[in-house]
Amino acid sequence: MENETLGRSRLRSRQRIIVDILAAARQGAERHKIIKQAGVNYRQFSGVINALLAKGLVTVTESPEGKIIFKATTKENRYVETYRLMMGRPGAIINSPTMT
Repeated sequence: MENETLGRSRLRSRQRIIVDILAAARQGAERHKIIKQAGVNYRQFSGVINALLAKGLVTVTESPEGKIIFKATTKENRYVETYRLMMGRPGAIINSPTMT
């Protein structure tokens, strides 16, 4: 199979997907915009966003137009900084998804 030959190094970790979703939700965004910016599919988004909501890292509001908006909370900064420290890049700016 072609995917097997690519190896696991091309796959993002769950933590990186979480960080990418949080970065996309920093200013507040609709589901489809976060999915696109974070480079995830709907299934990945749904699993991660529910966990982020439960942990208080993301809130949900409704726009004046009636659209659902997801926005990262201030707790998000601590999670992202911890991720950076674990990856050996303290203070690194993470604002767009990349393959790691």
